[in-house]
Amino acid sequence: MLKEQPKALLTDSFIALIALARELNENKKISGDLYFHPAESDNKIIVKTTDLNQRNPLREVNSKTPDKQDWEERWIEAYLMNKAKKSDWKLDLAGKKYKFLASQFTFRASPNLEKGRRKHTHVDLLLYDEEKGCLVVLELKKQAVVSGLEAQEELEIYVEEIKRLIKKENTAFNKAFNLGVAEDADVIGYIVCPKADRVIQKRALGEFRLIQYTKPWKNFVDVKESGSKMKIEFTRPPNSEGLVR
Repeated sequence: MLKEQPKALLTDSFIALIALARELNENKKISGDLYFHPAESDNKIIVKTTDLNQRNPLREVNSKTPDKQDWEERWIEAYLMNKAKKSDWKLDLAGKKYKFLASQFTFRASPNLEKGRRKHTHVDLLLYDEEKGCLVVLELKKQAVVSGLEAQEELEIYVEEIKRLIKKENTAFNKAFNLGVAEDADVIGYIVCPKADRVIQKRALGEFRLIQYTKPWKNFVDVKESGSKMKIEFTRPPNSEGLVR
């Protein structure tokens, strides 16, 4: 009996969805705070809102889904997406420029991951550093104090899996995102969290790079009143580039 071959991490139908969503997001004739998300599980494009005056951006447009408790993370994500969209999907973040690839990028994880690890990987934001030819993963956290270990564990999975993805299915990945990423391209993980210098210095956050921001709100009332007008400064602490494996 022939051994069953593992399923592709990027199926042909999912590649087509990613490419279609990318074309829709880049279409300048489509206006408004919208993001077209390729959902493999539903085999369709989900239209999400990136309206920064909402408590729960990134929900499906016209959805009646209750507000989530992690609105701060989703709000920061939508903020970065809107920023990239205004610059032809080029994101200027903490002094460096990236090409925006995807929000909430979900793909099948390796079948040989350690027991207990996720069967699917779920990346907050996936970017591409055109200058260095490497992929960049952003893991967004609403609290610096408690995010260290959790973020490290998640990033470790995401970075390993994306490296394996571009090595094993390089042509499919490049076709989906219209890139020319090499099979041995590096993948860099960043923890993005609120600024808390003392905490960061004490915990060091281990192996990954760090980007910090200062919260522009005290609570959601601030966001509801002036969310789309809020400005956030993202910075890299002096030792952030040293927090790498």
